[in-house]
Amino acid sequence: MSLLCAVTLLVADTEMVRLTEDGRSVVGAFSPCGSMVAYIMLDKRFTGEGLTYFKQELRIWEDGTSRLLAALPDIEPERDVGEYATYQPVGRLHWLTSGDYILLPELDETLLVRVSDGATSTITEYDPLTFAAGWQLSPADVGVMGRPFASYHGDGVVGEPIPLEPLPDCVALESAEWTYDGFVRSPTDFNTAAYIASCKHFRGCACTEQLQHRYLGIVDMTTGARRRLTFGTHHTIDWLISWTPDGRRLLYLSQAYSEARTALTSSNLHVVGFDSFGDRHLCSEVTDFHWASDAVVVADIQALAFRGNPISRPQQLSAVDTATGVVQRLTSGRFYHEFRHAHGDRYLVVEHPVGGSYVQGDLCIIRPL
Repeated sequence: MSLLCAVTLLVADTEMVRLTEDGRSVVGAFSPCGSMVAYIMLDKRFTGEGLTYFKQELRIWEDGTSRLLAALPDIEPERDVGEYATYQPVGRLHWLTSGDYILLPELDETLLVRVSDGATSTITEYDPLTFAAGWQLSPADVGVMGRPFASYHGDGVVGEPIPLEPLPDCVALESAEWTYDGFVRSPTDFNTAAYIASCKHFRGCACTEQLQHRYLGIVDMTTGARRRLTFGTHHTIDWLISWTPDGRRLLYLSQAYSEARTALTSSNLHVVGFDSFGDRHLCSEVTDFHWASDAVVVADIQALAFRGNPISRPQQLSAVDTATGVVQRLTSGRFYHEFRHAHGDRYLVVEHPVGGSYVQGDLCIIRPL
């Protein structure tokens, strides 16, 4: 396979380096030092009977060239429908802290790959220490493997979702005026959680069954004391709230409706302080957000994307500094852009063709100038 030379493009106030151009590389991550990118490439093949299947390769991009690190198990589609055969590639990969190993948690069996020689071995997420003794992993690497895979930095929400049952007896689930929708524990204080509450309907209220007034609050999990953080007519989305990593602020999405409350007009990203100070609008038309660093999130920008298939129209990315409110546009053009990872001021992004699928696309690195 030929090596791909780095292609540098300037788009507005950003620099873009394209890593792949095969159209089937959509999963990747920076190494801890930032000098390499590990990514998974799919290679479409056909059996003797004409059925479609895909070979998976774990590759390393470094200094403008790509090399094969390890062959991964083949993917067999659930059914053959030509170009759009349904299949499930690896959804994500993680470098361990040392940069010596790459963890692939979403294969049939979790796989660990050694970067020095491409050696692979299976491992269970429940017993990493047994495996670590064989390869002499560092304590830091063992600690990473012992964490829940969903908690890796960059996966989106910061904070631990708390199930509604069981909760401490002191934490009420509802009153005559409100009912809880969900809790997310603070990353820095185990006894503090953010919650979404919905105002109950009353005679003459402007709400409908689908459109209730929602607000964000804080609850002490030891005493049950609660404190409201947001006011007004925001309609926060309970699965899209997140603490900042330092536990001092909360991010949330709010939905705005037409004056007659019959049509959804926008979805906006807000930040509010733990002390209720500074509830501030950051940017509009946001469908999702992902942490890139301790202060910066990458926001998915797409007007009214919730109507129809989101990938059927372009999506742009913006880097948002949650402390200063500064918004830096990262992408433009007719692609559905998807954030993958960040290292410093460099962002690993997938360019999906509009009208295609989530498993079609190419990786690029974007850096604001």
